[in-house]
Amino acid sequence: MRIELAPMDYYFYRPNLYTIQFAFEYDTKISSQRLSDAIKELILRMPVIGSRLVKVSEFRLILETGYNIPVREQNLIASSSNEAENIFDSVSNAEGEPLIKVLVSHKKNGSYVGLSFSHLLGDGAAFFMFLENLVRTLAQKPLTQVSIDRSKLIAFTKGDSEVGLFESTGYVQPRPQNPAQVHVEHIYYSHGELNRLKVEVKDAGCVASTNDIMMADLAKRFHKSIPKFENQFILRCPVDYRKTIGIGSNYFGNAVRDAVTIFGPEELEKMNFASVVSRIRQSITAVNERSIGQSLTALDLLRRKEGVDSFQELGCPGMLVSNLSKFPISKIDLGGGAPKGFHHASMNPRLALVLPHSDGYVVKFKKPIFES
Repeated sequence: MRIELAPMDYYFYRPNLYTIQFAFEYDTKISSQRLSDAIKELILRMPVIGSRLVKVSEFRLILETGYNIPVREQNLIASSSNEAENIFDSVSNAEGEPLIKVLVSHKKNGSYVGLSFSHLLGDGAAFFMFLENLVRTLAQKPLTQVSIDRSKLIAFTKGDSEVGLFESTGYVQPRPQNPAQVHVEHIYYSHGELNRLKVEVKDAGCVASTNDIMMADLAKRFHKSIPKFENQFILRCPVDYRKTIGIGSNYFGNAVRDAVTIFGPEELEKMNFASVVSRIRQSITAVNERSIGQSLTALDLLRRKEGVDSFQELGCPGMLVSNLSKFPISKIDLGGGAPKGFHHASMNPRLALVLPHSDGYVVKFKKPIFES
């Protein structure tokens, strides 16, 4: 079977970049053989996960099904101080290479299961569909159905567009320069603190989500650390638009558009907190059917005019906030019960990742450090 890529999928055509990687930690030893057998069975019922990338021409990529997903096994050295960095077998997004890899790492009192999932296959929602069905296969339960009909998104392209690339997609070409080094900072938000801020913002006339509140606070904290784009600070977060355009919550692919909030060079210093939150909320609600169509059209136009290799020079300026706090960790039973924890890898510079914490949330921000 050959599966066409939708315009948004092409954005992730980058070797060794934009890989979704999670490792789940278990108190018991996970059987790599049982996991491998379940994955083989799942491929038969959900062929898209066994895809590999084929470059048909300079203007077209496809996914070709019919391949296996490699499951590798290793024993971790007990004295290793950085074992969490060695529990992934990363995919490369290269032609003909596996787009999902699994690494089972055994330690003295348990195992890690590290999963690497190419963004070419799909976004975070698609990754969760894969995981849910893997868990169901292991438990011998019926699968949840997925839709791989990417023509649903292709149909939203409207031919030529008069809207510029950045205005329609939030992306720029060439992509922003990578920093000389990075420093990961951890910011904790308690439920109590966030609820107080919600009340403060509501009293100022703005109803906002917890995510809006955290984004506003992160912007206030770190806007001076992020290189400006055309002398403006850019704040962004991905918005899943499956429901917005009616393609179904089971669409397996990339169905996200960044909500882009733009601030003037000194604006954040003068704005009160509620005004920052309100600006962010406006950018998120602006991700509607019209703006999604403009974004898909611009990406399709880029592919048709400049070819698929042009996407390797596409990037997003500013600070990206990605919220994974609702990830159903407790449900990922891969043969050892509920995991006792999980690890995330492959964070890109300027990314702030929101994760669940015992009494709220923890944000891991990969702060860029540029040479002076």
